[in-house]
Amino acid sequence: MADKKRNSKVVCTGYALTETKNGFPQMCIDLRIVEGERTGEDMTFYRVVKTEDQESIDKAVGILKALGYNGGSIASPEGLGRLKANCLEVEDTYNGKTRWKVVWVSSPSGRKNSISDDVADKFAAVMDAALANTEPLEETADNAAPETLPEAVHHEAPAQSTSPEDVFA
Repeated sequence: MADKKRNSKVVCTGYALTETKNGFPQMCIDLRIVEGERTGEDMTFYRVVKTEDQESIDKAVGILKALGYNGGSIASPEGLGRLKANCLEVEDTYNGKTRWKVVWVSSPSGRKNSISDDVADKFAAVMDAALANTEPLEETADNAAPETLPEAVHHEAPAQSTSPEDVFA
């Protein structure tokens, strides 16, 4: 992992199920920084979920809950954006370009790879079963999303690895 890291608070501003170039289902989560040095900046977090791996599923459930999930199917989750969450980024160099990349939390602008209905249905069934046994996080003064989001500041999204060795590490 990179040496340079930074933390911020983010709110989910969009969500979609997509697929990597190699056919792995992933959650594509749009985030806006609401607290931190880049307040107002939008970024996208791609989270591949290995449906045969309970730890991968549990991590995805945790991300959705941190962003406010409080019901519904993984295909159209309810509550995303009602809570602000911690976000960890690392400085990442890919093809000679150094950028900040979200590595933890938990976005869907710039979706390039739509997901087939069959893959989405299988993915949704596994995730819905995992989410059905959870309680939503309580909204508190510390984690409630702001009533008004900061104005958006756009930047180029970092390239995402599609190598299973990188994705499932």
